[in-house]
Amino acid sequence: MLVLTPHIGPQLPNRTLPTKADDPTPILSAVADLGWDLVAAAPIPLAGSTAVTAMYVWRRR
Repeated sequence: MLVLTPHIGPQLPNRTLPTKADDPTPILSAVADLGWDLVAAAPIPLAGSTAVTAMYVWRRR
């Protein structure tokens, strides 16, 4: 099971706040339970918003 902690950072100017938080932990944990190891993760900021998409790199155990 993966344990993720939220990243709290500065609020950038001209960015809107997200309307709700999406917790990817259950989905990422399910992938890990299927025999995959999370190798790397990187945020992909969306222009004009505080919403962030993430890219995940997995390796089969």
